[in-house]
Amino acid sequence: MNDILICIILIMILAIILTFKYKYKGKRGNKNKLINIGDLSSDIIISGNLIFFSGRIGRQKGKKKMIKGGLIPELNRIFSDFDELFSENGFEKKNIVKVTVLLKDMKKYDIMSNVYKSYFNNYKPALTCYAVSDLPNNAEVMVDMIVSV
Repeated sequence: MNDILICIILIMILAIILTFKYKYKGKRGNKNKLINIGDLSSDIIISGNLIFFSGRIGRQKGKKKMIKGGLIPELNRIFSDFDELFSENGFEKKNIVKVTVLLKDMKKYDIMSNVYKSYFNNYKPALTCYAVSDLPNNAEVMVDMIVSV
C-alpha cells in the first residue's frame, strides 16, 4: 500500500514539474488582451500533448467588467474568447477533447446546452457540467477546455 501511495505522489510531482517546465508563454501586451480570472493563472498551460485552457467567464473584451445580459451573452463571450485564443496560438476547435462548464443555476442547463451545441455544431468533445453556488464577478457560467495536439 505504501508503495502505491509513493508512486502516486511521484507521478503527481512529475506532472507538476512538467506543467511548469512547459508553461505557455503566449502573446501578451496587446490592448485587447483577454483577462483571465483575477489574473491568477496562465491562459494556457502545455503538458505533453495536452493544452489546458484556464476557466473563462463572460467579461467585456479587455476589461474586468462582466458582459451584460446573463447566461447567453456570457457563453457567447466565453466561446469568442476561446476562438481568439485558438486563433492566436494555432489551435483548432476539432482538437478540443474536454470541456468543463460551471453553472450557477442548473435549471439553465438547457439554455447552456443550446448555446454549446450551436458553438460545437456536430463536434462533441467530452463534457462535464457542475452546478456551483457562486462564481467570480457574479458570473452565471465559467468554462474551461482541454485540447490535444
